Amino acid sequence: MKTIEELKILADRGNEYAKRELADRYYEIARKHIDEENDEALDWLKAAAALGHKEAQGFVDYVSGEDEELNKFNFDASLRKATDGNRFHQESIAHMYLKGKKGAVDKNEEKAIEWFKKSAEGDDGRKDAMLGLGEIYQTRGNLKESYMWYKKAAGPPHNDPIAMLRLSAVIQSSVEEDTAKGILREKKLSEAIYWCGQAIKFADKAELVELAQNSIDVIKGRVSSIKDLHSTLHDIKETASQIWGEPSKPDINNAEIASSAPVIINASEPHMALVFLLDTSATMKGEPIRQLNDGLNRFKREVCQNKQTRDILDVAIIEFNSSYSLVQKFVPVEYMAHVDLYAAGRTVMVPAVEKALAMVTERSRFYRLSGTEPYKPWIILISDGEPSDDITYIAREIKEMEKKQKVSFRSLGVGGYDAKTLHTLSGPKVMKLQGTDFTHFFDWVNKSMRAISQSSPGEKPIAEKLTGNVVVDTDWD
Repeated sequence: MKTIEELKILADRGNEYAKRELADRYYEIARKHIDEENDEALDWLKAAAALGHKEAQGFVDYVSGEDEELNKFNFDASLRKATDGNRFHQESIAHMYLKGKKGAVDKNEEKAIEWFKKSAEGDDGRKDAMLGLGEIYQTRGNLKESYMWYKKAAGPPHNDPIAMLRLSAVIQSSVEEDTAKGILREKKLSEAIYWCGQAIKFADKAELVELAQNSIDVIKGRVSSIKDLHSTLHDIKETASQIWGEPSKPDINNAEIASSAPVIINASEPHMALVFLLDTSATMKGEPIRQLNDGLNRFKREVCQNKQTRDILDVAIIEFNSSYSLVQKFVPVEYMAHVDLYAAGRTVMVPAVEKALAMVTERSRFYRLSGTEPYKPWIILISDGEPSDDITYIAREIKEMEKKQKVSFRSLGVGGYDAKTLHTLSGPKVMKLQGTDFTHFFDWVNKSMRAISQSSPGEKPIAEKLTGNVVVDTDWD
C-alpha cells in the first residue's frame, strides 16, 4: 500500500488511480475525526471532496448548507452538548454566534466570547477557541486580552505558529499605541522577535516561515541597535510582568533568534533522519516528563561529542496529547533546541504518527535531491498509555513502509503503557523502561546512531545491546 505522501506525488502528476485512492484515504481519516468530534474532520472532507469523492462532497454540502430548519436542528443539538461541557461543541456554538447562523441564531459577539471562553479555559482548553478570543480582542483594540489568549495558544502544549505570529503583531501594535520609550520599548520589540523565532521553529508550512522571517527583518529595523536587542532578550522573563502584569516565557535561546539552523551539514556525506515521537498526555505529568526532558537534552550534548555522528544526524521532535505539535523540525543535531515539554490532555496518537511518517519520507526525498545518500530513517515512539484513537490504519502504513525499507519504527513503553498497541505499531521492536530514568535509553540511542554513522547506507549496523533499566518487551504474539 502506498503512503499518502506517495499518492500525493502521483496525484500531482495526474494519475487518476492515485487521485481516487487519495480521496478514499482522506475520507477514511475524516470519518475517524468525525467519530472523535474533531474539527479537523471538515478539512479532510474538503480535501476528499476536491478530489471528487461523492460522499465527501455530499457531507460538505450538508454542513455548509442554507437549510434553516437543518441549521436550527444542528444548533440545538450542539448547544445541548456544549451545555454539558463538551469543549468541541462549546467552540462550535461560539463560531455560530460570531458569524450568525441562518434560521438558528443571530450574530452576537458577546455570546461568542462567552462560549469561546468556556471552550478555551483550563488545561484541556481548545486552541482554536483561544485564537478566536485573541482575534476578537485584537479587532476591538484590547491588546492586553488579545495578548493573553494568543499567548495561551502559542505556548505549550499547543505551540501554534499562527498564534505566535499574531502574538508578535499584538506586541508590535502595543509599541505604537503606548508611550513606552527606551529599554521598555526595546524589550517589547525583542519579545516580538522571540515569538517570530518560535514560529519558525514550530511552523510546518514554508509560507509561515517566510512570513515570520520577514517580520523579524521589519522588527529589527525598529530596534535602535543589535547590541541592545541581544542584551534585552535575556530580560524578557521580567519584561512581560512589567508590560502585561503576568509571568512570561522561560529562558530564551538567543541562537534561535540570531540565526537559523542550516538545512544540512556536510551534504556530501550520508545522512540519518531521526524522529522522536513523544507522548505528552496527562499521565506523563511529574517525574516522567521531567526525566524525559532531561534525557533528550542530555542526548543532544552526548551525541555532539562525537563529530562523525554529529555531522550525519538530523533530529526532529513531535509531541502528542489531545493533538500533536511539531516541537522541533528537522535540524542537524547540534542545532536541536533545548527541550522543555509539558504533559496534559489525552493520548491521540494517529495524527502524530502520520506526521512523523510524512516527515521522514520528505526528509529522505530532500536528501536525494541534495545529492545526499540517506540511511534508513528511524522513528522512536515513547508512550506510557493506550491511545484514544484507532491505530489499525496507521499500523498498516508503518508495515508497508518498513517492508520497503523506508523507515524503522521503534517503541519504548513507559509506566503503564499498552504493550499490544506498541507491538501492533513496531512489531518486535518494542523496549520497556523500568522506572522513569531515561539515561540508559538515550545512551542506547546515542550508541545506535554512532554505529549507523560508522556503516554505509543499506548496510546493517552492529546492533547495540540494551543496558540498565531498558529491556526488550517480550509480550509479543
